[in-house]
Amino acid sequence: MGMLKKAALIILFTVVVISVLFLRSWAYYPIENIELSGKASAVPQGEVSQTPIGLEHAVFPETWLINVDIDAENYFYKDILIEEADYVIYLEDVKIAEGSYSSITIDSTLGADLPTIRTLLDMEDVAVNEPQLILTALNNNGELSLSVSVELTMPAKFLDLFRIGTAEKTEEVSLDLQLVGSFKISGVEWKRGIRTVTDCNPGDSMTADLELWMGGFVGDELEAEVLEVYQDGSTNVLTRETLEEIRWGHNFISVNWEVPESPSMDCIGYSVSILYGDLELWGSSTEAPSLRLIEAFDLSVALSDEGITITLRGRGSCSGDTIDVEIKSELEVSVDLKVEPGTILINSGDGQNMIIAESSIIRLEPEIEVEVKLEAYCLDMDKDNPSPSEIFTVSEGDELYCTEAMELMLSLDEVSWEHKSVLSVQLALWAVIDDPSREEVESILRVSDSDFEDAMWLLENIGINPNEKRLFMEA
Repeated sequence: MGMLKKAALIILFTVVVISVLFLRSWAYYPIENIELSGKASAVPQGEVSQTPIGLEHAVFPETWLINVDIDAENYFYKDILIEEADYVIYLEDVKIAEGSYSSITIDSTLGADLPTIRTLLDMEDVAVNEPQLILTALNNNGELSLSVSVELTMPAKFLDLFRIGTAEKTEEVSLDLQLVGSFKISGVEWKRGIRTVTDCNPGDSMTADLELWMGGFVGDELEAEVLEVYQDGSTNVLTRETLEEIRWGHNFISVNWEVPESPSMDCIGYSVSILYGDLELWGSSTEAPSLRLIEAFDLSVALSDEGITITLRGRGSCSGDTIDVEIKSELEVSVDLKVEPGTILINSGDGQNMIIAESSIIRLEPEIEVEVKLEAYCLDMDKDNPSPSEIFTVSEGDELYCTEAMELMLSLDEVSWEHKSVLSVQLALWAVIDDPSREEVESILRVSDSDFEDAMWLLENIGINPNEKRLFMEA
């Protein structure tokens, strides 16, 4: 009897194990025939924010509304009732949301669309607490991997007759979403025409050339702003323009503007900013602009300006570097003092009046005193040379002397040095003003034949026949 009992127990145990395996086989089989797939979309919410990452600027909306749609396919021969579906959403390896569904029937032929999962992703919180995600996105053209892990639970029934337990299965759906944009902008290169410059004058046409790299989540709202910068650091928008044809990858962009003819005296320079909506992505310095505004004054205007004191004195000679200029600027901005050829200087004493030859620009830094010399020539052959005690003022018109004198001075900028020695310029000038003889000139100046020849050339250069002048008739 003992052996029979033992055999019966073994047989009973074997039947039970086989039955359990049989039941489990039929209970778990349906859920293993469910496959999940999905798609996701992201809708930006709120304003755009940014965070600098090295030389790049990562940009993103304050919040993303993420929608995840999960499709369930049923490859079993009949409908499957999902008792519960728990889901967890990860952004890369960071959990951002979790939740559950209940009582979902997955049709055997049509499958089922699970209810849309909606979650808000606080990007500003990500930038602060999970900065590695921003770096990951920048290295992957703005994309981050979104994975949804779904654990499906259904009743385990034997032959659909009675419940014998619970069946579970976990499926994961991975998706990529573009959530971060990036910009990398080179420093600005300021140009006037094709020349690279560091300063500008009123009325100049200026260009700011930049190289821009763009990737990831970025729209087409890029704009450029040109700002006037003042001594106290405040700014004023001079112009704002939309940047056209900006694409992903490398872009070469130019910002163009006209410097105002009459800028404010406390405007010290210009700055360019690149904007994405109202967000400044990049800007050249505004506290100390790399492109300085240099105020420009003509000599006559500067003489009457309250912030600049100019004294013009004779040096005792009639030709060449004949004028000493003492300048004191009390302005807090840089100034270019423009000296134009043909400017007539009126002597306060009995000495000669003078006319300036060739153009020059005297750079005055803020609050500075300088002394320079000007090249000028005698207009009055019969008067004494101007002495250091005699002060000059600028004539308001050129009606005191013939227009040929002005034309001669204006032409000198384009004349090579071989034709414009100091004495040849003086001879040509006297020829058009006083029409003296050679004897009269030689009683004042010691000149050579080559000086007379160059003087003739200078007159011919401005369309005057030198043979009609007394000075050369006797040559």
